[in-house]
Amino acid sequence: MALLDANGSTAAATLASLLGGVAVGTQGVNDWTLAETAHGEVVRLHFTRDQTAVELWLRPATAQTAAWTETAHFKLGYRGQLPDGGDSLLAELASRVRAHEGQLTRAALVRLFEGPGRVDELDMSWGAVPLRLTLRCNENCPFCSASHAGNNLVTERDRMHEAIDKAAAMGARMMLVTGGEPTLIPWLPDLVAHMRRLGLRCRIETNGVIPSSAEYWRQFAALPDELFVSFHTQHPERLQALTGLSGTFERKLSCIHTALGLGIHVIVNVVATTANLDEIGQMPAYLAQTFGTGVEVMFSVAAPLQRASANFSVVPRASLAAAVLAQALDSALALGVRAVVPDVCGLPRCVLPGRAEAFAATDRAQALTDQDRRSLASPDHVKGPNCTTCVHDATCLGIWRQYADNYGFDEFRPVQAPHA
Repeated sequence: MALLDANGSTAAATLASLLGGVAVGTQGVNDWTLAETAHGEVVRLHFTRDQTAVELWLRPATAQTAAWTETAHFKLGYRGQLPDGGDSLLAELASRVRAHEGQLTRAALVRLFEGPGRVDELDMSWGAVPLRLTLRCNENCPFCSASHAGNNLVTERDRMHEAIDKAAAMGARMMLVTGGEPTLIPWLPDLVAHMRRLGLRCRIETNGVIPSSAEYWRQFAALPDELFVSFHTQHPERLQALTGLSGTFERKLSCIHTALGLGIHVIVNVVATTANLDEIGQMPAYLAQTFGTGVEVMFSVAAPLQRASANFSVVPRASLAAAVLAQALDSALALGVRAVVPDVCGLPRCVLPGRAEAFAATDRAQALTDQDRRSLASPDHVKGPNCTTCVHDATCLGIWRQYADNYGFDEFRPVQAPHA
């Protein structure tokens, strides 16, 4: 099944365009033949010449990895030993990429890193299996980390159904349907129906632009249980800076109102960045007034990954974010609105020691799954020299490594037993 970008081209054709006409089976790059390609989180290029073979790769420029060279949108490198002539092959490919990358659409560039996916290695944590249907999105948030979190990426329709079957066989209770923007997938209603037939609960994570009307939901024979809607500002004029797309504020409002009217539980995801930090404290009151107190709110914090890694200025200082989060959590509690700070895209509990109950990690402190233990050992996170004395150390991810490299650990102080 060929992968299609927004303009109808296959991923192979997009790659050929990027490489200046080089496709599988063609010869002409310094006498090297492109024998095979593989698409996924890494685009692999297998070249041969006489009896010699070499594997080169392409990654997004935001990938946290060393590379042989970089272009505006990509990192290029090689695997194993570089044979004689390999450096000139890399140099030629880099030259071609630089010449052609500006001609491809953003959707086409993203499609390069979508493979069919593997359904035999699904991650599951606490009974939930994320199913990432695409990396494409109709927004362009400067803090997006979706391509970093590419686990369980399955982009072929049949394999999506296989993944749902696999999740049920694994004992999953819920599927977290995500992307990119999963509502770009036209057969999403069929996937949700499949989940419900197997007794799986379903949460769809969306920016709310497409599923903004009752008409959209009429194509669903079975509705999702939950909608996780990104909603980062009360002010329409801020949408361009926060999402890369203006003019969608009313659609986002309509999405949440419509979902609530259909009986779908809504979790509003608010990501704190330097562009909206001043309004985070007032968000619970705004959400309660606009949608009622039945909505739940998750307060994330822009993480220095992917786009935010290259645009680090969008990442707020933890001490400043903690101050407005404290205001928001207190407001939510007073209003009767459930508010949560997540593990990965949140802050460690030590920044708000008196409000540990609002952090998702607190509910999981007594029994960590294997997946949670892997997260604790993530190379993207690091802990300070005093973290071992904190009551939360065993269940805390720490802070982002790039954040620590820029600001150190002075904002994070161990929590002692009285605040546990």
